[in-house]
Amino acid sequence: MTNHASYSSAQHEAEEAMLSGLQTKLGLQFEKAAFLNPISETLQPDAIDLKRRVLVEVYPHIGKLNGAQSQKIRSDVIKFLFTGEKLGGSWRKVLCFADNKAAQIVNGKSWIGKAAKEIAVEVYVVPLPEKLTKKVLAAQKRKKKKKPK
Repeated sequence: MTNHASYSSAQHEAEEAMLSGLQTKLGLQFEKAAFLNPISETLQPDAIDLKRRVLVEVYPHIGKLNGAQSQKIRSDVIKFLFTGEKLGGSWRKVLCFADNKAAQIVNGKSWIGKAAKEIAVEVYVVPLPEKLTKKVLAAQKRKKKKKPK
């Protein structure tokens, strides 16, 4: 899968750790082979358990989200609907965050929070180990400095 230009190795490492924690917590088995046949050219969940019919989107951000970051979560909620439709049948939809503040976007009273609840999106927070949290925060800080003002 091709990552966005702003994607960092720290985020990738965090996603892997979060997915591992989520697998253990929920008793899932994510299948790498599933990624060999993407749902569409540009549509690919972050993780999928075909046997248990679970779609997962992971967001390894620490802290409150800004507008563009919030848009990614809104897109992921819509992505669940489209992916489930393309795959057919009923699918469990899971958003996984590294931080409670980031998860507030779907746990609050915003329209996206209400929409996520309406379509039965489950929200889990899988905290990162301290060392990895520091790496992600450093990557976020670097990105913030690079943005034009």
